[in-house]
Amino acid sequence: MNRDRQIPAILAGLLLLLSPFAATPARASGFYVGEIVLTLSPACPSGSLEADGRKLSIQDSMNQALFSIVGTTYGGDGRNDFALPDLRDKSKVQGARYCIVTQGIYPSRD
Repeated sequence: MNRDRQIPAILAGLLLLLSPFAATPARASGFYVGEIVLTLSPACPSGSLEADGRKLSIQDSMNQALFSIVGTTYGGDGRNDFALPDLRDKSKVQGARYCIVTQGIYPSRD
């Protein structure tokens, strides 16, 4: 194969190799609950929320693991709600956002 044909063949092979990943939405399941991730994506990965200071209900079963880790460190009354950290405007990279993992690996207490 001559050199002019090698580059397109290599690129085609890479695209074929990476194509299953391109269609798969990002997931935060490989991260620890409460972990902060920085992304350039227009939305936080599935299983995470933007770290924008919002309050979440403790009674919602989806939030209980995160509450057990962050408690009322960032606000809330600790009986009905708790707050996420507000990391908006903390990134020096335009378009980047911080997300906090809400569904993932629960960290060990060891």
